Amino acid sequence: MLFYPREWHTACMPIMSIVLLDIMASVLDILIVGGGFSGTTIAAHLLRRATGLSVGILDRGGQPGRGLAYSSPHRFHLLNVPAGNMSALPDDSEHFLRWAQRNYDASIQGRSFLPRSLYGDYVSGVLEQAIADGNQDRFRWLQDEALSLQQRNGQLAVQRKSGPEVLTRAVVLAIGNFPPADPRVPGLGPGSALYLPFAWANNVLEDLPAHGSILLIGAGLTSVDLIMALRSKNFKGSIRVLSRKGLLPQRYRAAEPWPPSGTRRRPVLRVDCYG
Repeated sequence: MLFYPREWHTACMPIMSIVLLDIMASVLDILIVGGGFSGTTIAAHLLRRATGLSVGILDRGGQPGRGLAYSSPHRFHLLNVPAGNMSALPDDSEHFLRWAQRNYDASIQGRSFLPRSLYGDYVSGVLEQAIADGNQDRFRWLQDEALSLQQRNGQLAVQRKSGPEVLTRAVVLAIGNFPPADPRVPGLGPGSALYLPFAWANNVLEDLPAHGSILLIGAGLTSVDLIMALRSKNFKGSIRVLSRKGLLPQRYRAAEPWPPSGTRRRPVLRVDCYG
């Protein structure tokens, strides 16, 4: 999501650097709030394509490219897309595959499913390379939390939790997904000690009884990730999964071309309706 004053119509193509700087000497052209996958790749692409614009990223963490999706400490938490389809560069479809072969395992193939944390390293590396290509002076990384956004005298002012406000001509919100809403079930709420509403909260797997009972609401890939994490912590209790449709994630299969070879194609009938 992009915010900019009505008076500012210049095309937005920005920038990035891994140096942690807390003092902004002048107005930024673009400030990206959020340094996960989206914020980091936006900055990297703009660095590769644009010249002259100054860009900053404002994020609570100190590592670009991780965010919630790619910060898992568990190597068994894998991408759900094979390596051959995970390039961050649309003009180079095998960029991630080559990077992984060079930096992780030379035997990796396009159909391999790799750790999500490794992909976070890759996204960070894409940014680092964009910076190394001569864009060090046009990027600022601000490790802090954004509190509010105000328009002031044709510019945007972003208030921070710990540092001075940042003035910019445009703001990109790359803040990811919000936590899910609580299900409408009596007894399940923020005040319940036995209910954890967010699967990726830091304390989800802490202080669990080794032989207790756990109910996971939802049977998607997040449940699979949690089951694997519980087993890695030597959890020996029972795990139950509640699903509205009773379905589990299916094993990945390579897509077959359509229509199948030798199939006779039928002409498409076009009907235009006017009323």
